[in-house]
Amino acid sequence: MAAKTWSHTPSSFFLLWLSISLTLVTWDLGYVFFRPHSMPGGKYHIFWKPYSIYCEVDLVYGFKHYEDGEGFNPAQSTLNFFETSMYLYYIYLVRSYAGAAGAKVGKFGQTRMVGSPAAKAVVWGLVASMATFWKTALYCKFLPPLFFLLCFLSRRIFD
Repeated sequence: MAAKTWSHTPSSFFLLWLSISLTLVTWDLGYVFFRPHSMPGGKYHIFWKPYSIYCEVDLVYGFKHYEDGEGFNPAQSTLNFFETSMYLYYIYLVRSYAGAAGAKVGKFGQTRMVGSPAAKAVVWGLVASMATFWKTALYCKFLPPLFFLLCFLSRRIFD
């Protein structure tokens, strides 16, 4: 029995989602790390004009949190940087190795990757997607209390 070669055909929807998502995340990253210059009244605010409304709704982006030295937003943006870097590496692998010798065309016209580069792309895409999932899960209102409850129960059970 011959060993099967690993293959990966990037989803058109996933690549579209990445192109939109990475643009917005990079824009957000710029806003956070250029503060206070990116905030309303700042010299670079013209690039982040919609944030003048957003920072009134999501106070983490507003003046009070910035002036108080709150670290959640910069920490979250730092994680966004690493997450975006992983997605960019995935895109690099897809663009570099899709269509290489031995690649086949998928049924919707996407180029299929084969071999080791395909496996590497899948791993990087999965790791970056899991980072996105867990970062998003931390925003949920029910998740932190659920983790607290699990910690409490584990102490009761194992102590």
